[in-house]
Amino acid sequence: MLKVEERLFNFIQQKLPKNVSFIEEIADVLDVSYDAAYRRIKGKTAVTLSEILKLTKHYNFVISDVFSENKEVISVSKSGNVNSIEELKKYFDYVINETKEFSKFNDSDMLFAAKDLPFYYSSGLFRKFKMYTFLNVLAEDFKFEKLPFKDFDKENVLVSKIYELEKSYESIHTTEIWSENTLTSSINQILYFFKIKLLDKESALEICCDLRKVIKRIENQCVSEKRGNENKKYELFNNEILNLNNTVFFRAVKQKKLFIPFTTLSYLKISDEDTCNTIEKYFLKQLQFSKQLSGNAEIERTIFFNTLYERINMLKKQIELG
Repeated sequence: MLKVEERLFNFIQQKLPKNVSFIEEIADVLDVSYDAAYRRIKGKTAVTLSEILKLTKHYNFVISDVFSENKEVISVSKSGNVNSIEELKKYFDYVINETKEFSKFNDSDMLFAAKDLPFYYSSGLFRKFKMYTFLNVLAEDFKFEKLPFKDFDKENVLVSKIYELEKSYESIHTTEIWSENTLTSSINQILYFFKIKLLDKESALEICCDLRKVIKRIENQCVSEKRGNENKKYELFNNEILNLNNTVFFRAVKQKKLFIPFTTLSYLKISDEDTCNTIEKYFLKQLQFSKQLSGNAEIERTIFFNTLYERINMLKKQIELG
């Protein structure tokens, strides 16, 4: 049987890219010398409780992930609730850090079962509107429900933060599964705030135009099968049979993580190997029952995106009629 230290450090090493010097990495995290780190890794020096806490915090795991023998019990962590602008910024930082962790692996990719338009897609005024919607409709205790859209985030603090988030997601290979209803919540949100007069007609129409630009960009990604400045691989599938639930699955050879919506602005994160392997098989099964829209699927792609464009056009007509 492996010693406690061996099991702990073997678990951590599996989380790191191959090009990282493991001893130097641990020495840096624990703030000890190279030799001291080596002795801890080899089990020649006992790891203290405070050092274990440093490791769990830095590498984002709990001790039961390493030592639990009960496969029916897994550890789950939850991102914080969002009830203010500051908490929303922290939430974005949390998501950015999780994405960057996986983008370090050359073989990493992400699978997204998109019930709603993925949060890393936005453009122009639509980008600000998404933040406005989050804080007015989806957060639990936001206190500025009656704030008109034109008075929201005038200094563009949140806009710059979500732009940073969008760029982080462009650093990883992506496979998305959509349905024709993936745009429904975005369309309903625009119409709702327009009808209750917190969103003026001019802004509403501009948001519709920006939403169309987003969809056009995604269609172009399907044609090129690339996204972002780093030309990461992109695939899009259409599934009208199975329910999509905004589950996000990151995977690499050495690490996998599952993010399941808890509320709209928080996720439950699971790193358990068996659970991640099960959800990976489920995603692959979903893809078997999906139509590919990226690559050479020109006819299917044209039909699907024309349906989305028509829905946006109908929304614009409703707004124009007041």
